[in-house]
Amino acid sequence: MFWRRRFYKSPINSIPAGGKKCLIRHKGKINVRQLTVRYDGDDTTGSPYSKIVIRIDGEQIINDTIREIYKDLCGWLAGQHLNAPIVMRQYNSTNKVFCLMFLDLGTVKENIEVWLENADTSNSANVAAGMVYDVYEERE
Repeated sequence: MFWRRRFYKSPINSIPAGGKKCLIRHKGKINVRQLTVRYDGDDTTGSPYSKIVIRIDGEQIINDTIREIYKDLCGWLAGQHLNAPIVMRQYNSTNKVFCLMFLDLGTVKENIEVWLENADTSNSANVAAGMVYDVYEERE
């Protein structure tokens, strides 16, 4: 028995103004090493108040806006450093592009879901998510 590394990249989803969409829905026992969510909103009306919702095994582990996650869990720090459990990889308030990386979310026994709710009520946003995870497999 061993863990085998896997990668998943969602398609770019166009979420309509005020809409909500599931970016990732994965069933089965896995160990999530990295989860990335990227929001690319309209340059004028795109919103850091768009909400990210992550559920693991039916338990909601985060349900907050991009801005609040950046403020409260990243300490207003954006950068390339990977020494924190949540890293704001990109925060561009001019072009309304935001990218968050969640590290070591741990073992998922049944399923993981990642949702994004677009707070922009005038324009759609392009959103994508990616996940690096390990699958538990038995040796032959």
